[in-house]
Amino acid sequence: MVERRLHERQLVDARVRLYHPVHGPLDGMIRDMSGGGVFISLEEIPEIHPGNGDGRFELKLMNMDVIFDMECIRLTNDGIVLIFVEEELEDGAGTLQ
Repeated sequence: MVERRLHERQLVDARVRLYHPVHGPLDGMIRDMSGGGVFISLEEIPEIHPGNGDGRFELKLMNMDVIFDMECIRLTNDGIVLIFVEEELEDGAGTLQ
């Protein structure tokens, strides 16, 4: 099988909290991460539809004051796959990742 990932995965074991405007806060664990996104293990999988506009989340690591904008691209039986969302800078100089 041909590897289609653009970024190499790193195994991670970090507690996180996801925030969603409808589903509220969801606690989980990052299981692996790459330069493009993360897989988060969750006890309860939210009823969202990736690619349908309701898959935007904010991700906060429990031990850091940093929040990432994320987009759901896939749901699994035990978690959620999120990619980092690029945001335009206010001065139009480029994007943040």
